[in-house]
Amino acid sequence: DDLGIRLLNRTTRKLSLTEAGERYFEYASQALNLAQQGVDAVSELQGSPQGRLKITVPMSFGVLHIAPLISEFLARYPKIEVDLTLEDKMVDLVKDGFDLGIRIGELSSSNLIAKRLA
Repeated sequence: DDLGIRLLNRTTRKLSLTEAGERYFEYASQALNLAQQGVDAVSELQGSPQGRLKITVPMSFGVLHIAPLISEFLARYPKIEVDLTLEDKMVDLVKDGFDLGIRIGELSSSNLIAKRLA
């Protein structure tokens, strides 16, 4: 009724699509297929972690404790790309786009969340 055109031919013995019905069915099928592809694409994101993880740590701590764990981490999460920065200077974690920063000493900025590790 919304289209204002007949989509089906109906008799007491048979039901068939009109030309308009066939055309509408073709487009509706494509729309349904695209919607399913969207659901599948979003579902993949929930399957396993993926993307880039940007980390900054002090040089000595990173070499001794973090770098040895990277290959095991990448084997476990192959869809993650790790960008590890080893440097002793304080960096602006937000401005430089870091997801994680490990620092030794007092936190100078109060707008960041710090967790004591040891």
